[in-house]
Amino acid sequence: MHAHIIYGVDDGAQSIEESIHLIKMAYQQGVKKIIATPHSYSTIGVEIMKKRLSVLQNMLAKDLPEMELFFGEEILYSVDVLNRLENQEISTLAGSRYVLVEFQPVISYKNMLHNIRNLMVSSYIPILAHVERYACLRKKKERLDELKHQGTLFQMNYLSLSGNIFDQNTRWCRKIVLEGKVDFLSTDMHRPGWRPPDTKVALTWLKKNLSSEHIAALTYHNALAILHNRPIRA
Repeated sequence: MHAHIIYGVDDGAQSIEESIHLIKMAYQQGVKKIIATPHSYSTIGVEIMKKRLSVLQNMLAKDLPEMELFFGEEILYSVDVLNRLENQEISTLAGSRYVLVEFQPVISYKNMLHNIRNLMVSSYIPILAHVERYACLRKKKERLDELKHQGTLFQMNYLSLSGNIFDQNTRWCRKIVLEGKVDFLSTDMHRPGWRPPDTKVALTWLKKNLSSEHIAALTYHNALAILHNRPIRA
């Protein structure tokens, strides 16, 4: 979940070859299901993006028959998001009620909370993309707790756990993972040479600090719940 593998639609893969390369890189690290999430502000329509994903699935059938690709979008919140969702101009994750939503990094907490509540009132389950990017959530510890209490789920990028122990961002990310606040770890893969699907360093740290059950939830079981459109386990 959270992967820019569809070629030529956003700042992710730019060609079929790059898409296949990214998918094979992920497969080599144990990934067998991917929810593709192109940016919702792409000028390429949803139907074209789905067709390109289908092309990729067909191309993988021989070499990687176990790999399954699903469609979703990383949705940049705007005032017309709810209408666009209802009109199927933009997509939830794999046809579920889960929505991968992002905001501008400088958004105020007040606006973030208001917008997330709008999604919930409309019966969507918001997953906040790359939770580590929002300055407003670091200013007060209770803000993460408030969002989570109201039903918001948090996604973090693997690479954010892979920095130096003296890096302030890495320390903060590891801290909230240890506290159980993060629900999903994703690669947010874009291109082989820029933000590739590299999970090794993060997984090494996870195995030293978390139980196998917790790791499985972060890396597999919670994402699987999206595909089945069911609640994740607390």
